[in-house]
Amino acid sequence: MICYRVTPEPFAQSLAGTGARRHGGRWNRKGTAVLYTSNSTALCLLEILVNVRQQYLPAYHSMVIEVPDALVDPADPVFFPQVEPSREHGEQWVQQNRWVAMRLPPLFLPQAKMPSIFCSTPTIPILPRSNSPRACRFPSTGA
Repeated sequence: MICYRVTPEPFAQSLAGTGARRHGGRWNRKGTAVLYTSNSTALCLLEILVNVRQQYLPAYHSMVIEVPDALVDPADPVFFPQVEPSREHGEQWVQQNRWVAMRLPPLFLPQAKMPSIFCSTPTIPILPRSNSPRACRFPSTGA
C-alpha cells in the first residue's frame, strides 16, 4: 500500500504523529499519536480543507510512505458521523497495537466504496531508517 501525507513544513520529515497527539483528531484524542495519510495527495488536501480554515494553512509538504499490505488492518472501515465515537474506535484500535494502519472512510464522502484515509500508529516501525520518507514542498513548483 502506498500512502501520501501533506503536512506543515516543520513536520515534513516526521512520522511521529505529533500534531494528532497535541491536538487530537477525528480518530484520536489529545495525547494519542497517530499518523493521518491517504491514498492520494488530493484527498489529503481535501481532508485538510474540511478540518482547517484556509487562512491558517501554512506551507505544507507532501511525502510518500509505503506500508506493506500485510500490515494493514483487514477489517471493514467504520464511519461514525460524530467525532467522539470515531475517537473511541480509533483509541481502541491504537491500544490493540496489532496493525500498522487501518482504512477509514473520508469524512466528506463516507459512502465511498473504496475507503482511502489511513490512520497509522507511529510507534510501530513502517520503514527501515535507510528508506525514510522524502518530503517535497507542496504544491510542487514542477522543479
